[in-house]
Amino acid sequence: MSRPIDLTTKPSIHVIGCGGTGMAPITAVLAHLGLSVSGSDQRPSATLDALSDLGVRVTVGAGYDDIDDEAVLVRSTAVPDDHPEVAAALLTGRPVHRRADVLAAITDIHRTVAVAGTHGKTTTSSMVTAALAGAGVDISSIVGGKILGLDQPVPGAVLGEPGGVLVVEADESDATFVELVAEVAVVTNIEPDHLEHYGGEAGLLSAFDTFLTNDGLRAAVVCADDPGVGAALDRTQADRSRLVTYGQVAGCDVGLHFDPPAATVRIDGFERRLEPRLPGLHNALNLTAAFAVAAALDLDLESAAAALDRFEGVGRRFERRGVSGGVQVVDDYAHLHGEIVAAIAAAREVCDGRIHVAFQPHRYSRTEALWHTYADALLTADSVVLTDIYASGEDRRAGITSDLIFDDLVGRHPRTALVRVGTPAEVPAALAELAQSGDLCLLLSAGDLPSIVESLLDALRTTP
Repeated sequence: MSRPIDLTTKPSIHVIGCGGTGMAPITAVLAHLGLSVSGSDQRPSATLDALSDLGVRVTVGAGYDDIDDEAVLVRSTAVPDDHPEVAAALLTGRPVHRRADVLAAITDIHRTVAVAGTHGKTTTSSMVTAALAGAGVDISSIVGGKILGLDQPVPGAVLGEPGGVLVVEADESDATFVELVAEVAVVTNIEPDHLEHYGGEAGLLSAFDTFLTNDGLRAAVVCADDPGVGAALDRTQADRSRLVTYGQVAGCDVGLHFDPPAATVRIDGFERRLEPRLPGLHNALNLTAAFAVAAALDLDLESAAAALDRFEGVGRRFERRGVSGGVQVVDDYAHLHGEIVAAIAAAREVCDGRIHVAFQPHRYSRTEALWHTYADALLTADSVVLTDIYASGEDRRAGITSDLIFDDLVGRHPRTALVRVGTPAEVPAALAELAQSGDLCLLLSAGDLPSIVESLLDALRTTP
């Protein structure tokens, strides 16, 4: 397979936007491979300091003239064409490669476990990393969040043996996940999302089919409980002997019995009861997927299961941020219908009181496509505080505001406590008015809503 980037030639690499969540672990792995790596980002951060400690030559701001003339240029997905370094390179005809190109190049030289799915990629990837490490694998990872309890120089980057086993998130948002070379592919679930890249649901399912039939695949670990996965399997050309199914439905290769807080996993003659620290059926399924990967790689199952029992979690995935005034505060990355339902269900497992949700819609394009799906999900909570849309770099769209969601909420369930605010700064006061001792406040956002956690804890502490 011809690749835009070949790491076996030991190129020098410059990463534009190296401090972001998606690029920082990639940059760390590149440096760990012994390559000459430089990078730039817009502002100073602890992540840039950590990359510098790994030997990355970091520039704050843009400095195209300082980039090695022979360096391969790679940019974050968030970096636009008019970024000074990108624009200068394009003006001279110098190629600027995608994040997907360098990630594919990294998977080329590792034994890769690639985790895909609409929801649960980060948590499942982190659980796979923990399970394999517990089973004695010298593991590396490129994951979109901090894996609690494992050493990482930057969040999501576990640095093991170069060229060994690597766990990566396979992001389906722009269809580039089909380019990854994986020994084990995992699909947690498939729901309609990012359809603008696929021309419809058929295109999305076709991409997952390609992911499950790539050359070199040893095992495809798939969730048999998920209807979207079932639809993909109905049309797949994948070798059925390589499929490893997991879930609660009868006949799975790796079975799950979920009786909160316990989750029991079974395969062949092996059975192990676990009490995972992350609540919710969705997390029990993610754990089962990680266990199935360990089985597919013929690892010691007891060691893998014990590691999953100890798994502490992932930053911003049902992350418990504190208790104030008798009220629990939990932060979660959920921003799609299924994720919201799962997060609220998990909250009910750990709280006998009321669940108060603050939700920040993510992107104008996503809100325009999916606003009508949010009401039923959010109204599984006892109250909802809704903020303005987090743009994530997008331009405003006429008529697309959070009012679409709010009006739908009011129209369907006028008796539910609903509060409409503007910025995240208004959320602490709103939640503090609603919450009482014994309740739980759940922040749902892929944007900047977590910035109010300390203010929320203060407000809960001081509100009578």
